[in-house]
Amino acid sequence: MFLAPASPLTAFDISDNGEEDVSTESGALALTSNLSFRVVSRVHAQFSRDLQSSTANSTDPLTKLPGIIAGFGRASILPRQPREHRLHLAETLSVESKRNSWKFGGDVLLTWIYNFFPSLSGGEYLFNPIKVSPFTFEPQEAALELTPLRAYAHQVPHYYQQSFGPSATNPDTNAYAGFVQDTIRVSDHFALSLGARYDLQTFTTKGLRSNPLWPDAGRVPYNTANVGPRVGLAYSVGKERPLVIRAGFGLFYPRIPQIYTSAIQRDNGLVGNFLFLNNNNFFDHQIFPQYPNPLVSCPVNATNCQLPSGLAQLEQADVSAFSHNFKTPKVQQAGLNVEREVAHRLSVGVSYMYVHGVDLIRARDVNLPPPVNVSYPVYDSPGTIFWALTTMSIPSPLCNRRGR
Repeated sequence: MFLAPASPLTAFDISDNGEEDVSTESGALALTSNLSFRVVSRVHAQFSRDLQSSTANSTDPLTKLPGIIAGFGRASILPRQPREHRLHLAETLSVESKRNSWKFGGDVLLTWIYNFFPSLSGGEYLFNPIKVSPFTFEPQEAALELTPLRAYAHQVPHYYQQSFGPSATNPDTNAYAGFVQDTIRVSDHFALSLGARYDLQTFTTKGLRSNPLWPDAGRVPYNTANVGPRVGLAYSVGKERPLVIRAGFGLFYPRIPQIYTSAIQRDNGLVGNFLFLNNNNFFDHQIFPQYPNPLVSCPVNATNCQLPSGLAQLEQADVSAFSHNFKTPKVQQAGLNVEREVAHRLSVGVSYMYVHGVDLIRARDVNLPPPVNVSYPVYDSPGTIFWALTTMSIPSPLCNRRGR
């Protein structure tokens, strides 16, 4: 429940919520072997699974009164049933010499995912301000405008939307990596570490469909140049209670979350579509459902909700795609630590860490309309002296799901 104990009023309702059961299990095996007095092998294997089941507190269509009630009815993100199984295999080989400590290794992470996410397949009503006849309260252009609360009192929603198409995806992904590292004992007071790691993430192409109207649709990234160098050093100054300086720098490539590839499978503009109706539009009004009934009644756990063929011409497409020049995100990390023992069993240290992300993932709506210029006057704080007329650009309104 989204309730604020400090406030007697809340914009959230108990029914726009749900319950979630999560079960996580894992098992691991590790084997360390001395292949010789200089060579040590470490093998690690782990299998885990994460099972989630989310249910909604209501099966009624979601209802929103902007500025009054954030929502009641079936939550837009419920129900959900993600299931993830992972197998992780890793091997590290250590080789010791007089002044060098070598490490070689690699790991494989295999992931199998089932994601059930019906989103708005249950329908959603929005009670935005709407113009109606002052006598019959039927939606009508250039008439009496009702506030959201009055529109709800008269059961006259302004907008209705519902999603259709498959609700289940399998965004399986695998990750492969290999690394090499050499720690060099340059002197009794100085050690230097040099290394590099290679990362590769692959995605299943099962369930992907390309769209000729949007070439990037139905494609997943495949970047093969993810090499991350690493360097570190440790240096001590003095013999009695020496000052120790440690520093390091590395380049890391995080994994791309499967929620993105799941959207690529579902939103290709061919199967994962939606319907958006404006009650003030004459043609939309002819098929606008009677509140609080959904236009199409789909079972809560249905993996595929289809729009009747007679309404197919009103269906709109959702397209989610990776940019054609998409790059795997990378993170630069650097650290510096200075430490010194000031008394017996007492040391004091100072640390600094630097983190800088590059090519971070960002979802962008490329369907937004061009902005429009709006001019407004600026006065002093009492509101009596006019200062200037300011112009700023704001997005122009759209009567659809993204721009309303």
